[in-house]
Amino acid sequence: MPINLKLALDHRLGGWINSLELQLVGAKDDVSQMRNELTTPAYALVNLRTGYRWEYVRVDLGVDNLFNQLYYLPLGGADLVDYKAVSMMGSWAVYGNSVKGPGRSVNGRLTVSF
Repeated sequence: MPINLKLALDHRLGGWINSLELQLVGAKDDVSQMRNELTTPAYALVNLRTGYRWEYVRVDLGVDNLFNQLYYLPLGGADLVDYKAVSMMGSWAVYGNSVKGPGRSVNGRLTVSF
């Protein structure tokens, strides 16, 4: 795994709980040719979460990859679904491409304590 950092800024006000998260991952360029490891570029992701808590109920809502950033997982392995490269000179087998990370996702949660 290349160098990575996750920073979060949390804020509470009454029943509200908010968080802004920044995830930074460096480029993966120190790879083993013998093991067919693939390089991946560096990326930055922003995640946003908010929630509200009443006495016994908590509602949470979050957005991961807020800006829908295209990125490749450094430890995701290789995507072997389309393993042929095609050009005007013909087609040939290639090992694979890096696996893309998930796009923007919205998550919700309802928690009841008793």
